[in-house]
Amino acid sequence: MFRQERKGLQREDLLTCPGTDRHAVGDGMAQVSAWAVYDIFESGSGEQVFVGVVSDGQWQTFCRHFGLDDLADDPELKENGSRVGKRDVILPRVQARFKEMDQKTLLAELEKCGVPFAHIGKPEDLFDDPHLNASGGLLDIELSDGGETRLPALPVQFGEDRLGLRRPVPKPGSDGLEVLRSLGLSDEQIQDLAREGAAEVDLGWAPALLWERIVSIV
Repeated sequence: MFRQERKGLQREDLLTCPGTDRHAVGDGMAQVSAWAVYDIFESGSGEQVFVGVVSDGQWQTFCRHFGLDDLADDPELKENGSRVGKRDVILPRVQARFKEMDQKTLLAELEKCGVPFAHIGKPEDLFDDPHLNASGGLLDIELSDGGETRLPALPVQFGEDRLGLRRPVPKPGSDGLEVLRSLGLSDEQIQDLAREGAAEVDLGWAPALLWERIVSIV
């Protein structure tokens, strides 16, 4: 039972909190798991999925849906607190069942079941992510070598608008002049750095700059 005092929950309350599997580590406490099924599993196709079964009702639904009726009918597993203590029995059964299905089938069954789950993907899976594509979360961008790709946008939205692409990735040296000028270097200093190889700057602007100076002198 919980014992509420002015300073909040006491240490012994944590020890008796139902549904929480804890063990002592030194003078503190380390939480192992608050639910029996709240883990990452592997499908038969070798991909990973996170699944959480976080209520007694979900436990019954989950077990019935995936043909684990003996677990659903086990009186020792009726409540979450009891199930947490049997994770070493439950998790291998769940993993073995998931291994019988490829990832696509498993995700479809979890969707039908209605328990919390999430596909654990790879970075390249973002290109085909339906949510990102539908919400404008991917931006077309030109790379410095002339190639094209798509990158995630900043997860910020103002009203109905998301932040878009400010500018393409600059080619090496293409904005060197602008950057060095912003640091207070003169054009002569920039030319010297470029000729010495200390800075990568497109010197195509140098003849035009020289002509401007000649005109100003005349």
